[in-house]
Amino acid sequence: MTNFPTQQNIYVAEEEDSARWQLFDHRAGDVFICTSPKSGTTWTQAICAFLIFGRGDVPSGNGGESPWVEMTFETMDALNARLNAQTHRRYLKSHSPFDGVIYWPDAIYFSVFRHPLDIYFSLLKHGANQNNPVDNPIYNVDPVKSFEAWLTLPFQVNPNNNTTFEAGIHQYKSFLKWRHLPNIHIFHYADMTRDLDREMLLMTRGWIIC
Repeated sequence: MTNFPTQQNIYVAEEEDSARWQLFDHRAGDVFICTSPKSGTTWTQAICAFLIFGRGDVPSGNGGESPWVEMTFETMDALNARLNAQTHRRYLKSHSPFDGVIYWPDAIYFSVFRHPLDIYFSLLKHGANQNNPVDNPIYNVDPVKSFEAWLTLPFQVNPNNNTTFEAGIHQYKSFLKWRHLPNIHIFHYADMTRDLDREMLLMTRGWIIC
């Protein structure tokens, strides 16, 4: 008998709550793009849009075709109603580790990872582009304190800070544990950069298997 993943943790942050997965109206064939922040989420959403619509410039985001499951800006009733109205293959975003989401054997999970240092510097760029100050020690203007915070802050479930080094490692391990399942597909940002055609082909094959 095959053991399947179960939701072990509820990850809660200022604007995120993985308990929302329990209220999600699943549809067979749903595609979940599961990444740490700054690890290729938007890029993978664009690839999925290309596979569905034949173009990659389809608006994603919370108000677009590919919303973020855990984001609390929209009620689950409203999110489910909007997604249930979609007639195409649905594809959604998540930043939760695999132990914080719901697993369905007839869904697809694309898990994308990136070198931790690349994530860190991308986070710094993201923080610098924010109009309002971000309450996160990683965005400290002192580079030494910033890097120290990113490297040493412990992983925790609630409140969850998914931008730390340890959080990224936990995210990776949570998916790696289940990589033997046929609908779990793990990709690396560097491979996508090096040979995008090959990685898109692998995504397409994973897309068809389910």
